[in-house]
Amino acid sequence: MRNVVPARPELPLDLPGRMKKLRDKLGITQMRLAELMGVSFASVNRWENGQSRPSALAWQQITRAEMLGIEALGKGSEAQALMRGTAGEGESQLESLPVIDFSADPEVVRVIAEGERLRYGHLFNPSFATEISRIDPLPHQRIAVYEHMLKQTRLRFLLADDAGAGKTIMAGLYMREMLARRLLHRVLIVPLAGLVGNWQRKMRPLFSLL
Repeated sequence: MRNVVPARPELPLDLPGRMKKLRDKLGITQMRLAELMGVSFASVNRWENGQSRPSALAWQQITRAEMLGIEALGKGSEAQALMRGTAGEGESQLESLPVIDFSADPEVVRVIAEGERLRYGHLFNPSFATEISRIDPLPHQRIAVYEHMLKQTRLRFLLADDAGAGKTIMAGLYMREMLARRLLHRVLIVPLAGLVGNWQRKMRPLFSLL
């Protein structure tokens, strides 16, 4: 069953009077009420003058404040607990409306949304790793990774090209693609002692690995 806030709440005819009565009860100004509700001062002013209607979420806050007081307008867990407690005492109308919090840090929301977008990037671009890595793979490297290696259920390949052909790049591209597709979680790299620095110089800046 979907839990959806109605777009147009059923509002009483005496909304302006109830708004003023609520402010008198709480002992706050229109400006302060707007701050507590997270809306503009102009919105509260228009509600009290009967020039506009509050949204479903705003009306939910108003009705809770009428019953619970100024605590119902806060964003903390204490106010949320009070709301849930009152709803559990038989306030079926409040129980039917979900509590939605839009006070999260927008930068955090952006990062989460970007993470979800990147998670499914390979479904739209089969060579997605080339877009998120700092490389411009050569044709033979693309062919090796995308036409042979990635098609294997279990990788059974030995990269034995000539020196300087880009074997490290192909391995890094394969790992980056598998990680992007959530088919790989950990990688064990066992290079010769003299090549450890070379792997680190390639994997970190080019593929954000190691």
